[in-house]
Amino acid sequence: MSDLWVFIVVVLAGIALGYALPVWNWLKRALSVLQFALLFVLMFLMGMTIGQDPLLKNYILTVGLQALVMTIAVIAGSVAVTLALQKVFFRRGHRFDLFYEEIENAPKQSMLKLTLIIVACMLAGYLAVVLGRETAVVAFLLTHSARFVFLFLCIMVFGSGIDIGLHKSFLSDIRKSGIAILLVPTGTMLGSILAAIVVGFVLRIAPMKAAAAASACGWYTLSGVLLSNIEPRLGALAFLLNLMREMLTPLAAPFISKRFGPFAAVSPAGCTAMDTMLGIITRCTSPAMAIIAFANGAILACAVPGILSFFVRAI
Repeated sequence: MSDLWVFIVVVLAGIALGYALPVWNWLKRALSVLQFALLFVLMFLMGMTIGQDPLLKNYILTVGLQALVMTIAVIAGSVAVTLALQKVFFRRGHRFDLFYEEIENAPKQSMLKLTLIIVACMLAGYLAVVLGRETAVVAFLLTHSARFVFLFLCIMVFGSGIDIGLHKSFLSDIRKSGIAILLVPTGTMLGSILAAIVVGFVLRIAPMKAAAAASACGWYTLSGVLLSNIEPRLGALAFLLNLMREMLTPLAAPFISKRFGPFAAVSPAGCTAMDTMLGIITRCTSPAMAIIAFANGAILACAVPGILSFFVRAI
């Protein structure tokens, strides 16, 4: 949880700096290049994590398909419940006009090339471990990967903060959104848990176990460690489910944004909306969604440990 507070301080510092700076086009372009370069490096390191994790080696063939089915269901459930809450509690034309206008007026961009690069980076990281574990460079990266990930995430979040600050109307955007800022994290958490329980019945997974695996909302390291202490197979399922959630977000978010709107596009990312997936979300929606996405990730990151612990005790 200490990392969460570091990210919050870092993004606030970035917002303050961005708000104080003039809106230079070259700066916005440089921030975009930096954020996506760091994203590619982080995906490479994620691929290395996959390659060295013993849970995946032992259970990838037995629980991999289950995890994939649950991941698709959890993403769909998150989107469905977010849309349902939006329809019940808020109306377009009230709090959401600003964000829909932003996304409708934003330049259309193809995400196919970006998605292919992300997949290639993850595959390269995985192969680097599988084929070159004994080399000095790979051994060094594996030893210090956690530090590199934290450092790069801090830089990425700081850059995103500057980008938010350069969007000078972000404070009025927050005021206009009001309690709607709670819409996405609530829909994401409820949709994830409900979808996992329903699919768990089909896959013959106990409801509390399915709910526990899904309640991490993309926090694969936490769920994998906690649930492995109860049952290694369940830990592998939770790890894969939440890892695949992050992997599929770049594929799902552009389609969801176009078909269902910017708020629904944030929900697949879960906790990662505040860090690794922040750039993806703003690219396929609009810069105005950056503060909503960050808030979604931060709220979920605060809620996940307590909710996950509840289900762990209930198993």
